[in-house]
Amino acid sequence: MFCEIEQAYIEDGFNLYGLRGCVGNFLDCLDLILDRVGPDDSDESHLTQNACTLYGLIHARYIITAHGLDAMYNKVSSK
Repeated sequence: MFCEIEQAYIEDGFNLYGLRGCVGNFLDCLDLILDRVGPDDSDESHLTQNACTLYGLIHARYIITAHGLDAMYNKVSSK
């Protein structure tokens, strides 16, 4: 279960430290996550899979922040 990550969190390079080596095409994946590139522009399923992996890694870091904990709590308690 994922919550939506604040765009400012994703754009902050400090929060992405060390993730560049975890996925291929890091910058392309980041552009896809931030909607800088439309899904039509990223036809490659490999790129989409890497973007999902990157989002998961960023999410894992986000949910241990105060904002992330609050977002997850709200998501779980609303169900």
